[in-house]
Amino acid sequence: MIVRPATLAALWATLVAASAFAVPRKLAVLELRNRAELTAQEADYLTDLVRGVAATLPTEGWFVMTRENIVAVLPPGTDLAKCLEDASCDVEVGRALGADMAVFGDLVRFGAEIRVNLKLYDIAGGGRLLAQEAGGAPSLDAIEAPVRAAAGTLFDRLRPSRLPPTAVPAPDAGLPGRAAPGQVEIVETLARHTESMRRCYRRALDADPSLADAAKTLHFDITPAGTVEQLRLAPRHTDLEMCLRPLAVEWRFRPFGGAAVPVVWPLRFRAEP
Repeated sequence: MIVRPATLAALWATLVAASAFAVPRKLAVLELRNRAELTAQEADYLTDLVRGVAATLPTEGWFVMTRENIVAVLPPGTDLAKCLEDASCDVEVGRALGADMAVFGDLVRFGAEIRVNLKLYDIAGGGRLLAQEAGGAPSLDAIEAPVRAAAGTLFDRLRPSRLPPTAVPAPDAGLPGRAAPGQVEIVETLARHTESMRRCYRRALDADPSLADAAKTLHFDITPAGTVEQLRLAPRHTDLEMCLRPLAVEWRFRPFGGAAVPVVWPLRFRAEP
């Protein structure tokens, strides 16, 4: 798997804005499938209600992806609307987003009711269906409370008192069954080391003015233990590369099962005024 950012602008915006604290687990709430023939605005509003309930989870434990986050990190060419029409690709969308947990749902008409059906998938745990909740109301005006109630019951499964304790993996060991880091985790991890990378760039620029406006590609592998190996730049730049390599020892990702993940990340260098 080769991980690429959706856009360079999105990468740097995230790098600048990301927190320096420990990265929480990622929860993606995807747009509800509108099979009830509501307007697009009504369906979006109900999706945002579900995200609002998700936002009540402890902030130190969960990062709830916004609609903009989701669009920004999907691989180029992904037709999210088309995929969301097919429930068989729910887990694949969650994996593409680098989410630990993902919620998919349907708005349907059942008899005289409008009903919502929400499904919570444990993406990091292999894509299993963790929980499912439903609610309904006789009209659109009355559906808001059932949507909130169904989402609340669903997300109660993710509160610390309901989750089993997380086992601490042994040093240099992967975690079988755990999904590899996705784009969001990679961006957030790099964001915590942005300033040290900038120092390397400024130091290399002092010795080589041609770096004032240069494009390079950063390559490295994420091992199953969550460490970084084989860091290199293309085209090569010895001074900058030698400065970045010891920094990469501090770039830590969560352990996962499977083979190492190669990362290919474009970088654009610009000298500060």
